[in-house]
Amino acid sequence: MSADDQQPRYGQNPDPRESAQPGRAAPDHGQPPAVPQYGQTAPQYGQTVPQYGQTVPQYGQPPAAPQYGSGYGAQYGYGQAPFGAPSSEKNSLGTIALVLGIIGILAFWIPILAIGLGIAATVLGAKAKNAVQAGIATNGGAARAGFVLGIVAIVVGVIFWIVSAALVFSELGTGV
Repeated sequence: MSADDQQPRYGQNPDPRESAQPGRAAPDHGQPPAVPQYGQTAPQYGQTVPQYGQTVPQYGQPPAAPQYGSGYGAQYGYGQAPFGAPSSEKNSLGTIALVLGIIGILAFWIPILAIGLGIAATVLGAKAKNAVQAGIATNGGAARAGFVLGIVAIVVGVIFWIVSAALVFSELGTGV
């Protein structure tokens, strides 16, 4: 055997057992080389190597959706949530209804503002409750509280408007 016979071919890793026993050829176990062949590119950090039997998506084709049981840490596409995950879009409706209801009650001394905020809180609270029932949102408590506080803000605004109008008319009737 010459020195050329012991050298691994280009693209093949030397067998570690060969270095321990020089001059003796290692058996070929039919394993593919670990180095990418001509025309193939090595996977970048974060990419997965396709397993035997899987096809690699071509340029311009969307990647295949992960199969059921694809393993721990399966990746989802941009902007996609895993199945069953609630969207935070509809959770904001309940929170906004709650905040508007609180501000509407605190602004009772400006009846038109209290009534307007109360109507907005009631409408958004009702939409948020529907989203919770549909399973799109998870904050049913905030939705219910915003709905109730909106109704309270409307009632308090109307009562304050009536009381202030009665006081104004009573002052006009006695003073004029």
